Amino acid sequence: MKPSSTMNAGSTLTPIVAIGAAAGGIVALQKVFQKLPASVPFAIVVLQHLPSGHSQRLAALISNWTPLPVLEAKDHVVPRIGAVYVPSPDCVLTVGPHALRTRRDKGDSHYRGNTHVIDRFLESLAQHHGKRSIAIILSGTGIDGTAGAFCIQQAGGIVIVQDPLTAVHDGMPNAVIRRDIHDHVLPPGAIGQQLVACSAAGYSRPQRDRSPTQEDTRALAQIILHIRMHSGLDLTGYKTSPLLWRVRQRMEVRSVRDFADYACLIAEDAVELESLIRELPIHVTEFFRDPAAWAALKADVLIPLMQANSTGNPVRTWTAGCASGEEAYSLAMTLEDIKQEMSLPASFQSFVTDASPEILHHASRGVFAAPALGAVSAKQRKDYFYSADKMFRVTRHLRDQMVFSSQNLISDPPFADMDLVTCRNLLIYLEPSTARQAICVLHSALRVGGYLFLGGSESYDLAKDGFRKISAKFNIFQKTARSPDVPPAEMAARQRRNIPTFNDGVRQQPEDQFVFPSVLVNEQGQLLRIYGDTRAVLRIPAGAPTHDFFALVPWQWVDQLRHAMRDAFALDEQRVVQGLSESSGLRIRMTPMRPSDDSPPNRLLLSFVSEENIPGVLGPVAVLTGQQGQPEEMKGTSSELGSKPAFLSHDELTVSRDQLQTLNEELLASNALLNTSNDDLHSANARLHGKIAQLETLSNILSSGEVMTIFLDKARRLCWFTPAMTLLFPLIPKDVGRDIKDLVPKFSDSSFFADITDVLNAGHHRDTVVHSIADKWYLRRMYPYPVEGGNIEGVAITFDDITERRHVENALWASEHMLRRGRIWLSSQKEAFEAAMNGAPLSQALGILLQTIINETDDDRRCAFYVEQDSALHHVVGMPKAYAQRVDGSELSLESVACRVATSSDQPVTTCDILLDKRWQPWAWLIAEFGYRACWAFPLRTSHGNFVGALAMYFKSPRTPQVADLELAAAMAHTAAILISKDRRIVVSHERPSPSTNE
Repeated sequence: MKPSSTMNAGSTLTPIVAIGAAAGGIVALQKVFQKLPASVPFAIVVLQHLPSGHSQRLAALISNWTPLPVLEAKDHVVPRIGAVYVPSPDCVLTVGPHALRTRRDKGDSHYRGNTHVIDRFLESLAQHHGKRSIAIILSGTGIDGTAGAFCIQQAGGIVIVQDPLTAVHDGMPNAVIRRDIHDHVLPPGAIGQQLVACSAAGYSRPQRDRSPTQEDTRALAQIILHIRMHSGLDLTGYKTSPLLWRVRQRMEVRSVRDFADYACLIAEDAVELESLIRELPIHVTEFFRDPAAWAALKADVLIPLMQANSTGNPVRTWTAGCASGEEAYSLAMTLEDIKQEMSLPASFQSFVTDASPEILHHASRGVFAAPALGAVSAKQRKDYFYSADKMFRVTRHLRDQMVFSSQNLISDPPFADMDLVTCRNLLIYLEPSTARQAICVLHSALRVGGYLFLGGSESYDLAKDGFRKISAKFNIFQKTARSPDVPPAEMAARQRRNIPTFNDGVRQQPEDQFVFPSVLVNEQGQLLRIYGDTRAVLRIPAGAPTHDFFALVPWQWVDQLRHAMRDAFALDEQRVVQGLSESSGLRIRMTPMRPSDDSPPNRLLLSFVSEENIPGVLGPVAVLTGQQGQPEEMKGTSSELGSKPAFLSHDELTVSRDQLQTLNEELLASNALLNTSNDDLHSANARLHGKIAQLETLSNILSSGEVMTIFLDKARRLCWFTPAMTLLFPLIPKDVGRDIKDLVPKFSDSSFFADITDVLNAGHHRDTVVHSIADKWYLRRMYPYPVEGGNIEGVAITFDDITERRHVENALWASEHMLRRGRIWLSSQKEAFEAAMNGAPLSQALGILLQTIINETDDDRRCAFYVEQDSALHHVVGMPKAYAQRVDGSELSLESVACRVATSSDQPVTTCDILLDKRWQPWAWLIAEFGYRACWAFPLRTSHGNFVGALAMYFKSPRTPQVADLELAAAMAHTAAILISKDRRIVVSHERPSPSTNE
């Protein structure tokens, strides 16, 4: 088919299929192209978010996946049928009426940064190709492609979206699906076949799916119930969206429009129900999926496990939700590799489970096609597989170490004492509450110290679930504590899911047994089914809905009913409870139900029968009464009895028999009630002792460590404190109840009492750093202590010792300060040297150094440089002219001013107070005249040991030098000595006479 040169998007234009993908799209692209036939009646344009310079790599990859030619999408290129075009990531690709167009889009910031390249191309494709355009949206984050897909849909084109459950990132597919602008939702492997079907002449667009209504939701619930009743597969905890997508796909195949019609179809068509069940599970797996994660698991978990168990029990692993088995076999091969590589005597046993028996059977066979073994190394393929019938089969040696079993992660009991549990990319299909329950199940399956390996997209914070992170990047966790307590609501939900599935015959059995209003309960008293109108007996209590039968009847009945139900299950015989209410003739008949003839009863049918109907329907059953009375003694003599009629009616015989039986049952019931009450008391006592033990353990933990916590009530009175708090407060046990203001803290915190008031009034926490008298630093935190209802009844104050961290911070600050100071000194020295090299006077170069000293110290000091010449000191720069004239030319000696002493003794002279130093007495008048009280002097010596001068610092008040002062003076003195020495060499060179010409 040749493209037309006209503007009309008619049939002569080359059909174009645009494939948009972003993060995670490479895997999806591979599956799409691998399923495409060798020739297609359209051109393909691949729009993949890529960094600059990666288009050639993508083209090379696509060439490995398809025999179709892969070309670069350049400007003015006319697309041809059967070719694949990949644009450069540096350009924005569009399509015109005749050819492709590319340009660097620098002006439009909205589309800059490779974020909306898919939308741009699809918009132009819809504009020029209309109904002949096809858009495919694959894995990616964000919403790129959504606007373009809308344009394609409006123009009459076809929009195909990758099934979000098969996408690494479902952002882009879900964005299209939520807006209902798609025609097909398919896994990547099925998209190629659908493209061929869409290009056929007889293709008709499917009717657009509607958003599920309330009726659809009810029909979906019926579909889920049919699946559970037929196969035992419980889908109550799975997300609704994936189930809707799978059901809609089967509805498309069978041309069913409404969910209600499809529910009726699977109720009558067992073949369709089996087809739906086969397609419902999401089996996206492969060998060694995410190789980096497997490498981390091997290094951090599997090798240590095999080494630790080399002489003990085998390493026990569990792969939950195995799908077709690749994940389980990958784990088994890795363990066997470790065993062989390290010559370990250790063994292992792998448990492999899945909720679908059919899928599990396929996984247990271990038969795979050659493309599935792409990530398996050549050595592993040789050691663990053999070829037969053009397929690869797992060797029996490896399969014998694996146990395959059907198991529902949510409803069935887990395995125990596992060293490793792998459950990758299963939790993402569950509702959040169900996923949390699954995590609890996985936690309980592991021994303390065991490991949990989740999928890359399952980001959960499991610290509060008893795990610690081994690898945050690859979601590897280690169990560190016992199983957390399961909330009652979750436990009830789990019990409901654990109810075994009835087949149709067992479910119909109660309906055939009785015509009265009845309920079916299990051994725990959970309601399973209601027959007839039971409103006269059962009452729905206020609060959360419940399936507990004992919560729906009056509380006065509970003990009697519980005892009767226990006997009915234990003796496997009917029971009748009567006399529950004096004003009512209600009797409750209890009929045990069993799933089969050779199994014990596990259900009980409770029928509510009126008094007048009991003689005709109850038959020979044991009757219990709720009236607790003593048996009456029989009155009358034998003659009196003999005077009565010698015959009794059937009803009178029945009544007499019931009365005698009642007397016996009342005694038994009273005894059972006493035993039950005693058991309840023992249970309550055991729970109380458990709570006391927990509190004692908590108290011991707080008291034995360095936890520093104090609790105050609303009146700021001391309620409780840990022993470590005595380091910061003078506390004794008798101080409980005292006002906190009565205690003098051993730390400095000016806002302590004000923050307590703010926390009690505003309810916000307060943090600050305090310093103790023991020279320690603490992070003080205050938190409000709320009670039920949100009222603040006190404040909790904690102290964390951060002394070491504070010292580290101070050291870092000091290091940073020294680094900054060093840079300033080097800059000043460099500037002085440059001035000297450029011929500046010595006073100017030394003045730069003096200015650095003054800027760095930032105080009232004056500084001066003196040079030594002819055994005398001469002022160069720094001091006032009047002072310089007084000291200029002073001879060097160990007496007199400090500069002369420093020069003569070759040691710094730091006179902290001139008035207290006898050497300064001859010069006291001079110091008094200029108002100085301290003077420090430092000799200037060259690298050859020659004295060249001195550096002096003068202060108006007594001053003792610090380490930083001495370091600064030493650095500047060394630089000044070099500058003075250089200046002298220049002077000598200038004064040296020129050689005589007569010599």
